[in-house]
Amino acid sequence: MTRDLDSSIEGKAVILVEDILDTGMTLQYLLKLFQQRKPKHLRVAVLLDKPDRRIAPVRADYVGFSIPTNSSSVTGWTTPNATGTCHTLAFSHSEAASRKKLRRNDGS
Repeated sequence: MTRDLDSSIEGKAVILVEDILDTGMTLQYLLKLFQQRKPKHLRVAVLLDKPDRRIAPVRADYVGFSIPTNSSSVTGWTTPNATGTCHTLAFSHSEAASRKKLRRNDGS
């Protein structure tokens, strides 16, 4: 991380939002770091989840799309961020990634 939080999250409900949850290594690090700040609740929301690629034992509380490893069709786009660098977001355009409402990972 190149910058710390601007305010305290102690006692607050926090949702960590990620674009892609892949191996889970980054998320595992961030969750440990944020847990040390003692939030009341710490939840994770991801747009794209790749559970087949998981190395670290983490899971998202809210998942937009679950992407199987064997996805045959991939669509992507690139968006510039505030620093001028670009991030590419890719996702499967298959049955497994059909458009659905954001759902809790516990099935609700």
